Order: sequence, then C-alpha cells, then structure tokens
Amino acid sequence: MLRTVAFSLLLASTNIVSAQVLTPDEILAMVNKKVEIAGPYAELLNDPDPARQLAAIEIMMETKDASLVAMAARAGFLSTDPDVRQKTLEGYLATGPSISIIIDGSATDDSWFESSMKEAGAAVSPEGVAGVTYAVGDYDTEKRCYVFVGASADSCFLQVSNAGVEATAPGGYFKLQGSLSDAGTIEGFASVYNTSGGFPSTIRLLP
Repeated sequence: MLRTVAFSLLLASTNIVSAQVLTPDEILAMVNKKVEIAGPYAELLNDPDPARQLAAIEIMMETKDASLVAMAARAGFLSTDPDVRQKTLEGYLATGPSISIIIDGSATDDSWFESSMKEAGAAVSPEGVAGVTYAVGDYDTEKRCYVFVGASADSCFLQVSNAGVEATAPGGYFKLQGSLSDAGTIEGFASVYNTSGGFPSTIRLLP
C-alpha cells in the first residue's frame, strides 16, 4: 500500500516537473494549435449573414460540448442583431446551464432582505449583496417557462420573451425582471419577499 502511494506521488511530482519545464517553443506550438482549432469556429460565428451566424450558433450548442456552447453563446450575446441575441439566449438556456444571480441589497437595512434571500438558498455578504446559483431545467411548453432542475413543472424559474427575462426564486422569495446586456448578462431589478423597493440585479449566464 505504501509503495503504491509513494509511486503515485512520484508520478505526480514528475508530471509537475514536466509541466514546469515546457520551453517557449513548446508553449508557442500549443498556443498555435489552440488558435488553429478555434479559428474556423470563430469564422462561422462571425459570419456577416445573421441567418448563417445563428445556424452556426444553434448547431454548436446542440453538440453539448461545453467549450463550443460557451463560444457560441458569447458570439450570439454580442451580436448586433436582436433576433440572434434572443435565439442565442433561448438556445443556451436549453442546454441546461447553471446560472448565477446577484441581488444588491446594500441600500436597505430591512432584515427581511437577508432572511428572504437565505430562504431562497442565497449567501448574503456583510454588505448586503446576495448571490445564488441555480441549474436551469427543462422547458415547460404549456407554461412557457424553464423550470428548476429536479423541481415540479409547476415551479417556473425563467420566462423569456422579447420584452426580457423574468426569474422567480423557489418559493417566490424573489422575482427579477431584466434584459440581456451587451456583456452577455441579464441586468435588471428584483423584488424581494416582504421587503420594499427594487434591488439592482444581475444574472450571469456564462461561467
């Protein structure tokens, strides 16, 4: 047993040393290879024809490959065509990502803000900024919303329309309304259970 552990540690240390002694030429070769692989995808995603760009985005997202999905989503979110941006958002949510929601309650001293956000599963900083991550589940065609992973179909999480995005926390402890920004985030305001006022909010779509 001890010999096995020692051998494993030796292999690990060897790998670390190997990783540390890469020459500049070897690193350059690795960089060039990565750029060569990404290049053709970038060309497809930057097609001046919105229809072709959207087709590339949709196909890359359908692969479920994390790197291709993220690359396609970033290109679509930054598109100047509102239809491409909207369909990119819908396509990205259909891949079942985990998204982070940040709600800034620093302007309130109402204790209900913190307690309600904690009931929603969020962590709240001493400054009053709440953050929580939820996984996006299936799309309910009847209710026209994405549900939470593992939740019943009655638990609508995200509703997406041309007017923007509405997010509702489990139990209804907060509700957020916002729109897609040029940075690929959803910016808006949230109402929090039993707390007056609207709170600046951000949904981070990409890791």
